Amino acid sequence: MSWSDIREFLDIPKNVTGKGVKIAIVDGGFYCHPDIISNKQRDVFLVQTHTTNPVPIKLTEETQLNSDLHGLWTASATGGSGLLSNGRYSGVAPEAEMYLIEAGKLNTKEDVEKNIRNALIWIKENAMNYEIRGVVLTVVGQRDTGLLPWQADPLRILCEELNQEGILVVVASGNNNELTSSSVISPSVLSVGGVVIPENGKMEDAESFLGSRGLTYDEKWNPDILAPAMNVVLPFPFESEEERKKHYTVMNDNLPANYARQWGTSYAAPIVLGLAACLWHKYPKWTAEQVKKALLSSCEYNRKWESLKAGLASPKALTIDFNQSNDNNFGNSMYWNWKRWKERPLSEKLEKITSENPEIIDVLLSFLPEKVPNEAISSVQMLISHPSYKVRTAAITVLSSQPSIISISDLLHCLTDDSPNVRMGGIYALNLCPNYWGELLQTISILINDENADIRYNACQLAAKIKSKQFIKPLIDGLEKDARNKRIGTFGKRHLALRKITGIEIKRDPEWQEGEDPYSIRSINALLKIATKWRSLFY
Repeated sequence: MSWSDIREFLDIPKNVTGKGVKIAIVDGGFYCHPDIISNKQRDVFLVQTHTTNPVPIKLTEETQLNSDLHGLWTASATGGSGLLSNGRYSGVAPEAEMYLIEAGKLNTKEDVEKNIRNALIWIKENAMNYEIRGVVLTVVGQRDTGLLPWQADPLRILCEELNQEGILVVVASGNNNELTSSSVISPSVLSVGGVVIPENGKMEDAESFLGSRGLTYDEKWNPDILAPAMNVVLPFPFESEEERKKHYTVMNDNLPANYARQWGTSYAAPIVLGLAACLWHKYPKWTAEQVKKALLSSCEYNRKWESLKAGLASPKALTIDFNQSNDNNFGNSMYWNWKRWKERPLSEKLEKITSENPEIIDVLLSFLPEKVPNEAISSVQMLISHPSYKVRTAAITVLSSQPSIISISDLLHCLTDDSPNVRMGGIYALNLCPNYWGELLQTISILINDENADIRYNACQLAAKIKSKQFIKPLIDGLEKDARNKRIGTFGKRHLALRKITGIEIKRDPEWQEGEDPYSIRSINALLKIATKWRSLFY
């Protein structure tokens, strides 16, 4: 069958294309495909921020760059020209000028935090010079799943700083439906969840995409807004007919030879940035906050998406009319409270955190991301027993800036706390305290099957790092339940931990195919088979 293209599904007017608007797409790498380098109506630039001299290089048809298909798809969803489909399967803003920010390898947590940090810093330092108005980020979060303060994560801090520079920051909400977030969610970013484009292409028949959702520590609901995240037709440079036939959806579709359906909020988020570019095309003087407000206030709502508590991005945003001169007062108080307290003298901070001051959380978090001063350590440690879970969470997060000062009693207190936020803080701290791993194996074993999905996920991730055989039984015990409840992220962490602990490789049957729906009956049945094999080996 022939699937709707993005612009058709969202009903974006033909005359609004993002022309002249400059936007940035951050990814590990990019594949030079005609849809993102061959467009006479605009220019596309590559910026390799993992190199010593990251300057924009204009891409041409002679450019040779075949490093990452994910980057190709994020760029194409934002502003692909659709050249190889005669313009049919273009991105949302096919005439926007794109800066492809190549961060470099993202294989490990350290890679992500270092290379994405360099990419965001480059944007912060150069956006004004190159007139970049918005950026999309689809990287997986590394510190937690949204249960800790945004100040705990240097990438989230940079997202807030970009927002303060007047840059619209759009991020993917994450693809794991059991998690609050599997992305980089901070208070000011525009987080994007998804809907499934139906076979008939009608918006009212679209189902919700089973992505991440929930309330973060900072009381931000994830996602803010929705866009197509399943059955999104994007360019796919198949190297052979055999490879094309192996794609899960290709043989059932009637699409141009170089296109295929893809899924993920990694493409929903770029779609929203593309729509933002269309808004700037029509209203070039609008600020990032005005564009954000227009997008959020014009969303379409449907009962099918109620669980996501967000609406679908709509071209109705193009018809919003508000007084630009009086509608630019959207400063993020969380960011400014943090900055304000960071500049206060230590003596004043110590006075506030030893009292019942209502700003105690802001004061605590002002120590981040630097190490907590030695003079404040004892006062912060006392707050691990504070009546407020938010204060307890902030306290253990701040103490984690100096792992050597954390005691095993501090960790036990947090890991057995009633609040999942505090337990997350305990796991975060324990990751940094390997000297206590051996003494806390039993506690971690319990957390592997914690009642809270975010905690289970992170405990399984920690188990893979520690590699104790004591974790084998609790890891296996939760496999089948995770598969049946479509907790694919946690299932993946359990499976990885078991492989690292035992050295046993259990292959997926049937094998994973590009484009396959991870929540389909076929996919879930494959996970159930893996769970059965693990149980048969150890029970």
